[in-house]
Amino acid sequence: MTREKLQLLIKALPKQIRRICVPVPNFITTFLSAKPDINAPLLSQLVHPIACQAGNIICSARKISNTSAHNNCQHIAISPSK
Repeated sequence: MTREKLQLLIKALPKQIRRICVPVPNFITTFLSAKPDINAPLLSQLVHPIACQAGNIICSARKISNTSAHNNCQHIAISPSK
């Protein structure tokens, strides 16, 4: 059932992003082999693998100890390849 949901979710993406995931069955198998959190939203978990597959990801995740938990965040910047 998860495979079908992922396939429909990927097919609903814009073409420029969707073509990064081709072939879709292989991409889904790779994604599921990474043991995603089944309780978290799938779309938010797909962002990082798609960006890594595109090869143009800049990830920065820092935890600043002097701030409260609600101020912590993670930024992912994806730039289009040329």
